[in-house]
Amino acid sequence: MSSVVKLYPNGLTVGVRPTGGPKSRGDRTAVEGWSQQSVRSNMRFLMAVRWDRLPAVGWSVSLSILDCPPTPKDWHRGRKAFVERLRRMGLDLAHWLTEWQRRQVPHLHGALFFDLDSDATARRIEEAWLGAMAEFRPHASAQHVAPLYDSVGWAKYLSKHAARGLNHYQRSPDKIPPGWLGKTGRMWGKVGKWPQEEAAPLTLSMPGFHAFRRILRARRRADARASGNPRRIAHARRMLKCSDEKRSAVRGGSDWCDLDESLSLVAAVRMLGHDVRG
Repeated sequence: MSSVVKLYPNGLTVGVRPTGGPKSRGDRTAVEGWSQQSVRSNMRFLMAVRWDRLPAVGWSVSLSILDCPPTPKDWHRGRKAFVERLRRMGLDLAHWLTEWQRRQVPHLHGALFFDLDSDATARRIEEAWLGAMAEFRPHASAQHVAPLYDSVGWAKYLSKHAARGLNHYQRSPDKIPPGWLGKTGRMWGKVGKWPQEEAAPLTLSMPGFHAFRRILRARRRADARASGNPRRIAHARRMLKCSDEKRSAVRGGSDWCDLDESLSLVAAVRMLGHDVRG
């Protein structure tokens, strides 16, 4: 048994290589809220984005409505209408997430990038949302649109929204509207051709895999302590805790860091005498 580390421009993942034949994916048309698979696929997409190649005009959005759409189709219809309005304003790229409010109503988080000739403004983006979602009574005062000036702004967006797991209340299945149970549709998506870079895979032995996880946990703990955020500190301490011994031995991990930091972690594993190939 061996493991693989994947180095992305904005982070890394480490896990055990799957064995055996292909597993059934089940009914791919029945999507019930956020799952481990959707969280990971969203994270991998964002880790692969090249910040330095994003368009110059960007906006971070958090958009809500008062009334819950009766069905997921109604919500997705409104979201598509919103995107079409943005296209007419010169939308180049978009990334969106559907999450839940405590009152079991969906809201939209996202990042929008426009071409240089666009006349997009915070007010016009807000008006596009209010128009597309008018039947669900969105209030102008409840919308948030802020500029993303550079890769630092995009990084802040990542750290705030992309790293959320299933334990966060905005992704909890308990918050799915009653009329949406059984088939919520996709929870995240993208518009346009995003600048991305394929992950560089490295192969480790199982002892090397366990050493890499410990180093990754130490890094995460140090980063959490530096932030002073009690929730991040508690989450970092629990990174490798698992009551199931067999499952614990093969649990993977991930973290947000640039490529230089990722390579320094690989170098640390090599210094411990573990073979890293790739």
